[in-house]
Amino acid sequence: MAAVEEKQEDQENRTRRNNLRFKNITETVTDLERATTEWLQTLLPETPPALLILDRVHRALRPRPQAGDRARDVVVRMHYFKTKEAISNLAREKGGLKWGDVKIDVYNDLAPSTLLKRMALRHITKVLRDNEIRYKWGFPFCLIATRNGTQAYMRDPEEGVDFLERLGLQPPDSMSSEEHRPPPVRPIWKEVGRGATPHRRNPKEPQKS
Repeated sequence: MAAVEEKQEDQENRTRRNNLRFKNITETVTDLERATTEWLQTLLPETPPALLILDRVHRALRPRPQAGDRARDVVVRMHYFKTKEAISNLAREKGGLKWGDVKIDVYNDLAPSTLLKRMALRHITKVLRDNEIRYKWGFPFCLIATRNGTQAYMRDPEEGVDFLERLGLQPPDSMSSEEHRPPPVRPIWKEVGRGATPHRRNPKEPQKS
């Protein structure tokens, strides 16, 4: 069953391969395709317009926020993967992008299950960043890091102490405390019936056996 779920997760991430998710683009921007195209042209002035084709641009699928609430993310599917990578690299180099005076954070658009797994390892990636150690994500899902020629990988939050020690890093005291142990990763999506649309499960809904 786990192998099937991993394959489904990989397939979903492959369909999102050319997608980027932009945070903080104000809700007052209504003509998203035109505005986003013009914005990207200013960010990549040396890129020919023929390579800045957007296949899709839309807001995250949730209700429009109330005044004062955070704007919905903008999801963009680039026609060319090379252009998507150029935008990602630029955002990484600059620590974010600018839309006027507003800082825009840029993320890969990943499957919900992948995001949950990464969130469960945030306490580990923070230690790596604090020690200026670069890391990457692998498939099947794992966290990979290398230090002084030693490579280590992990898949589960409970492997965190051994993972850091293999890299010669001191795990934070909180990692040995049950109180600070990351919660187990549980799926937040399920499908009801053949061909049904996935929907978010109510945490209070009893599990079916």
